[in-house]
Amino acid sequence: MILKRNSLKYLVNNYLPSGLMVLVSWISFFIPPEIVPGRMGLLVTNFLVLVNIFNSVSASSPNVTGLSAISTWIIVCVLFVFGALVACSYAFPLGFLLFNMVYWPVR
Repeated sequence: MILKRNSLKYLVNNYLPSGLMVLVSWISFFIPPEIVPGRMGLLVTNFLVLVNIFNSVSASSPNVTGLSAISTWIIVCVLFVFGALVACSYAFPLGFLLFNMVYWPVR
């Protein structure tokens, strides 16, 4: 007896959309820093979509003691999008401020 699992279903329903959400979140780095609402709207929407995917995977998968591979994948995707959200909200304005303080010293 040979048992087979249809892995294409998991690839199309979970792995591909979550990976594409991470790629779409990286587009926010190409949006000019002056357009804050557009960047934040894109990143928050991607973050919420990934949390929704994670909730649906958790509800449909059997209970296990640790993390499954698909749960680990989606958690890493959520962390990438959250990192982009933090970078766009704190790192860029702080870097801009520090650059201007060093480059244009007050005399």
